[in-house]
This record gives sequence, C-alpha cells and structure tokens, in this order.
Amino acid sequence: MALVKSGWLHRQTSVLRRWRRAWFDLFLDGRLCFSTDPSRSDLELALLLSDMHTLHTGVECCGLNPPEDRPRESLLSIFLINNSSVNLCAETEDDAIAWTFALREATAAVMSALAAPPPYEEGLAAPMPYAYPHYPYPHHHYPPPHPYPYPYPYEDPALGMFAGAMTGAVLSSLFFFPFGWC
Repeated sequence: MALVKSGWLHRQTSVLRRWRRAWFDLFLDGRLCFSTDPSRSDLELALLLSDMHTLHTGVECCGLNPPEDRPRESLLSIFLINNSSVNLCAETEDDAIAWTFALREATAAVMSALAAPPPYEEGLAAPMPYAYPHYPYPHHHYPPPHPYPYPYPYEDPALGMFAGAMTGAVLSSLFFFPFGWC
C-alpha cells in the first residue's frame, strides 16, 4: 500500500503514560503504524483511521503535557470511536501541522472510499432502470406514487382507534339512556 507520510513522533504509552519515540507510517488505506526504527523491522498497528472520531491539536489537547523540550503546539490527540485515544507529539510545530493535514486528508479519503458504492465489474450489466409507461418522465428511476397513503383508504390505525372509542361512548350512552327516565 502507498505511503502517505512517515516520520518520528513521540507516542504516549497506555500503561505508565510515558513518552516513547517511534517511527510512524501513515498508509493510504488508513493504517497508522509505528516501529522502533525507520527500517520497519517490528511494525505495529497503532490505529485505523476509519475508527477515528476526532483529532485535537496543540492547545486543544487538554490535560496532556508534552515531553520535555517540546512545545504544546506539537501535540496531537486522536480520539477513537471506542472512547480511547492515541496521544502523539511531533518533533516541531511545523511537523505537527504536516501530520495534522496528512491525517485529516487520509481520513477523508478513507471515509469517501467507505461511502462510495463498489464499481461494476467487467462482464456484469448495470441494473435496468424502472420502466413505467404512465409516468411522465421515463428517464427518472422513481416508482409511481401509491394512490392511497395506506393499503385501504380509511385504515389509519390512530383514526380507527379514535372512531372505535367514539362509537363505544355513543352506544353506551344510548343503552343507559332509558334508565335515566325511571
């Protein structure tokens, strides 16, 4: 898979919350992987960008302290949809901006690829459009409107319950009407 961006970032560990320097690779298919050196001998998956919820940068990373000798503007905090987060710190502020743009662009590409319908394969025909001769615009693919909003004209459930209650009230008052004159 094609490589979008790679470089050194500091990653905050999940257990002791210490900052570790790691080589990160962002791939076009939305994988963010890291290893201990640029040779990628022990490549590990950090996250999938399809699981990313939000990305906070710099001063937006509340409660997160950067490693020593690093400015606060170089912080990146990636929040995932399972309520976990991955905290990163770039070498410089410019590097943090470059990683932010790369992460956002790759996320947009992954999300648009997930939302797009699959392409037609060779040899498969495209689906035929609906053909309604009585419909005024045959090139549209809309079915004709149903003549009634329900299968039968007066079969609205709420209207039927109301009509039944009113009928019961009228009939009960008519049955007990003769007893009122005695």
